Amino acid sequence: MRSSWGSWSLRARLTAAATATIAIVLVCASLLLVWRVHAGLVASVDDTARRESLAAADQVNGAAHPTLARPVGQSEAVQVLDSAGRVVAASSSIEGEPALFSFSADPTRLNPQLRTVSGTPLGEGPSRVAVVATSRAPRYQVFVVIPLNQVSTSTAQLAAALGAGVPALLALLAGATWLLTGRALRPVERLRRQAADITVTDLHRRVDVPPGGGELGRLADTLNDLLDRLDDSMARQRRFVADAAHELRSPVAAIRAQLEVNDRVSHPGRPATAATTESVRLSQLVEDLLALAQLDARPEPRSEPVDLDDLAHGEASLLRNRTTLAVDTRSVRPVQILGDPGLLSRALRNLLDNAARYAVSRITVDVLRAGDCAEVVVADDGPGIPAADRLRVLERFTRLDIARARDSGGVGLGLAIVNDVVTAHGGRVTIRDNEPGTRVTMTLPLAP
Repeated sequence: MRSSWGSWSLRARLTAAATATIAIVLVCASLLLVWRVHAGLVASVDDTARRESLAAADQVNGAAHPTLARPVGQSEAVQVLDSAGRVVAASSSIEGEPALFSFSADPTRLNPQLRTVSGTPLGEGPSRVAVVATSRAPRYQVFVVIPLNQVSTSTAQLAAALGAGVPALLALLAGATWLLTGRALRPVERLRRQAADITVTDLHRRVDVPPGGGELGRLADTLNDLLDRLDDSMARQRRFVADAAHELRSPVAAIRAQLEVNDRVSHPGRPATAATTESVRLSQLVEDLLALAQLDARPEPRSEPVDLDDLAHGEASLLRNRTTLAVDTRSVRPVQILGDPGLLSRALRNLLDNAARYAVSRITVDVLRAGDCAEVVVADDGPGIPAADRLRVLERFTRLDIARARDSGGVGLGLAIVNDVVTAHGGRVTIRDNEPGTRVTMTLPLAP
């Protein structure tokens, strides 16, 4: 029950709690009302019984042959007993009946005494009986009987009306509580949506502070203060990465150039040494870190016309100079978008380098239109990427087991940079099977 209650939304829990509270109050109020109405009706019957018993006692007080000259109501019955317990007078409704009651009034008390009896000739239900003793001889006991049938009927009708009305009123109040709670929580939902829309690349954004202050205003201020601290922390981290990458760029390039010269002089015609290979990998890591720092520092790229077909042909030509793989660009079509040519060129270069790292013999580059979008597709005939890892490889510093086994030199940032560039341009990256190999598609919005 606790786990089920905890899984409810705050709006549902507030509505349920308010409805349960209102239900308890309404049930208690209904029970109190029924009890008070029933007690009031019984008190009214008692007043009538006392009044009629005193009136009947006045008629027979001191009479040798008592008679009931004054008629009583249809719902009342009067019976007069002498000191021997014989019936000496009775109203028409119980005329001829024997003595109905075995109790008697206290002769020392002038006021009538009341009792509740059942099973009288007036009905099977309960009745109220008022008994009083006359003050002069011969002494008589005067009994006045009033059935409680009308009281029971009225109470039952009231209980039935409340039984039907309380659930309907409770449902109405629950609906009103649901609507009012939703209205009260609307600013909270607005804050939640605004906070959810803020990503690591746009920490400069802030949530709106609701007017009027109060708890929601303080919550919004707290969220904005948290975003200020996160933005400042991320800015310091980006500056550190950018500065470190920038400072490492020149010495790493110098080390790489020196090692490559030494390889050509000392070992002409032989493969590069391990130190040279690692320097190339270190240089690539520095370039990737610098690119990521620039992307993080400038989440919104420049917007200028970019011919994707020219980028594809240019990067494919550079790749042909670095590899013996066949690079097919016959399906490249003229397509123009708005974006940052430097970032898009870097993303396409990373895709081609990634494909060249795993391809067996062939790489295919396609540029085409697909509705209101442009698609840049790079496919290879390598081992492919398992379906379970296709989203994970777009994260930073992710290398699959096959990449580690082949020691291909990647550091796990190439596809992450591609994904960040494409996302910054309002597009998406998808990875599918090429049968064999991998087919990576960059989908970008077309220029208006």
